[in-house]
Amino acid sequence: MTTRLKEAVSARWLSERLGLELLGEDREILEVCMLDKLGAGGLSFVLRGRVPESAVAGTIFAPAGSVSPGASVIASANPRLDFIRAQHVLDGSPGFAPAVDPPALHPSVKVGPNTTIENGVEIGEGTRIGSSVVIKAGTRIGRWCDIKSGAIIGEPGFGFESDYDGKPIKMLHLGGVRIGDYVEIGALNTIVRGALGDTVLED
Repeated sequence: MTTRLKEAVSARWLSERLGLELLGEDREILEVCMLDKLGAGGLSFVLRGRVPESAVAGTIFAPAGSVSPGASVIASANPRLDFIRAQHVLDGSPGFAPAVDPPALHPSVKVGPNTTIENGVEIGEGTRIGSSVVIKAGTRIGRWCDIKSGAIIGEPGFGFESDYDGKPIKMLHLGGVRIGDYVEIGALNTIVRGALGDTVLED
């Protein structure tokens, strides 16, 4: 799963399915993203304050009073909750595009038995992967790393919001994991992927 959709939807189509009002231009939505990465075709949210000018190219969940000139805003009293609701609508239809590129492993990488490496994974020179490791799509591992047995990298994390009835609704984690060079991950450790961007472990 990635942050990109299988096909574009319109901001008006999405707002109508959520029972919310679209303020401003009806635009295509191609992906969900963090606010600071929002560009044309992107969907994000702002909790408070005005929509930054740098983000007006995309579509944003925001309080009605925060509309900036040129912005496409889905008006919301709880932008984070409605963004999460939108994720679930989009996950149902049209769906998020899965990673399709086969794993890219440097020829020197050593992989132990019973290890699972999904599509969209990149692993650099000299890295060692232990036995029974799971590496999920969207993970990039650098050079000369040592991933011990039983580690799980790239599973979704825990992020919830209470809906309008007080029931918890889970935020989809669509980002990846980026691990630098010379990193050692202990046995049975789990590193969860980011919600919208990457979880990052530096060199």
